[in-house]
Amino acid sequence: MSRIRDLAAALREQERPLLDQYRQLVEAATTETERRLAQMMYNYQRFQLQSLELFQDRVPERFQCFGVITHDDVNVRQRPSGKSQTLTRVGRGTPVIVMAFDGFWAEVQLVGGATGYVFKDYVRCEVGG
Repeated sequence: MSRIRDLAAALREQERPLLDQYRQLVEAATTETERRLAQMMYNYQRFQLQSLELFQDRVPERFQCFGVITHDDVNVRQRPSGKSQTLTRVGRGTPVIVMAFDGFWAEVQLVGGATGYVFKDYVRCEVGG
């Protein structure tokens, strides 16, 4: 295993207990504003934890951004076409590496290393710090 994979695995183990604490923060919120803010923080922490899993596989030589799937039951296709074979389906919140944009399509890599294309309106690039 490479050093980056080892470090990502160690970070996942350190971050996993924090996710439960963020969930508790959501449960402790007493106002709607507190709930919304705490839920956003929880979702961000969950995304960060899931994104670390992208390092378990070969990281592509090129990428545009880390992204997240924004809709339910999104088809990942073999080629950038609605008529192309569906390789798999992914759900809202799934982290991806966006490797390139091709017209109306985004070429993505999933956790596990599989690659394919999703309609670009169904993926959002996440902005880092």
